[in-house]
Amino acid sequence: MRSRSKPLMTHATLTLALILTMVLMGCNNRADKLQTINSSDSLFHVKAPSSWQQRVDDNFMGLYASDTLPTSEDLKSLSIVILSGRTVSTTASPELLAEFAKDRSVTRKWKGAKLGDPTKADIGGRSSSRVAVSGSDANGAFAGAYYLIRTSGSDVLVMAVAPADQWGESETSVTQLTKDWFWHEPATREASGTP
Repeated sequence: MRSRSKPLMTHATLTLALILTMVLMGCNNRADKLQTINSSDSLFHVKAPSSWQQRVDDNFMGLYASDTLPTSEDLKSLSIVILSGRTVSTTASPELLAEFAKDRSVTRKWKGAKLGDPTKADIGGRSSSRVAVSGSDANGAFAGAYYLIRTSGSDVLVMAVAPADQWGESETSVTQLTKDWFWHEPATREASGTP
């Protein structure tokens, strides 16, 4: 009488293998849906969903969380503007950021402007300052956060805003973007310009 050999894979093992394969494929699809966007000055790059629109010019990066670019200043989705400069101010970054947010609220004529106190934040593993902003303008109510990081001999300003009713979800995207941020230069490189 011949002995029956055990099957190589039991039904449970096969089911587990199929589930694991599907999960891994999902992870790969998620990675495929991200785009890497390099700054024009080669200071950093970020990862953003491939459906987002982008524009990169000299010392400017604009990201818009939509599959189409806005036709005006009408804010309908999360908008992130990143400005970098090869000079460093002598003013402490929390104070400079608070002053910038206040000036912007005046020049842009925000109604009901609320500006938070500067807090510590992290961008790509480096310390930065953050100020929460909200108010309304000609396009309606908005909320967001401004960041200022002084690194590699540069001041880098990040302005992230969204319609007020979208900020909760949008803030999660901004947090992920700042975690996935990659600096191309060491933090201690000297500034090439004058303060």
